[in-house]
Amino acid sequence: MENPAIDIDAYNAVKEAMGDIFVDLIQTFQDYVPGQISKLGEAITQSDSDAVFNASHAIKSSSGTIGALGLASSAEHIEQLGRAGSTDGLDQHFENLQHLYQQTIEFLQQDNSA
Repeated sequence: MENPAIDIDAYNAVKEAMGDIFVDLIQTFQDYVPGQISKLGEAITQSDSDAVFNASHAIKSSSGTIGALGLASSAEHIEQLGRAGSTDGLDQHFENLQHLYQQTIEFLQQDNSA
């Protein structure tokens, strides 16, 4: 199953390495990231580049940890813009990130062992 949000090899490697605690890792991701996405949306709306940086960095890190490298890459792009002090034009990038997050959640729901 092709999924631009998830790198299947990275995901499977994390799953294998983490063993029984992988389920907890996925649950933590699902509990934590939606709040960060909400914070990112608010930061973009308020043109707060520091908050954009912080929220996108958190999303990038959490996504990378579970092998959602497409999602992590999207967050990293937004993070770099926030670091540079820019919030202009982030609406489209944010929409893409939300789409990749949704793909990630759908993948996780289909993976019965997650």
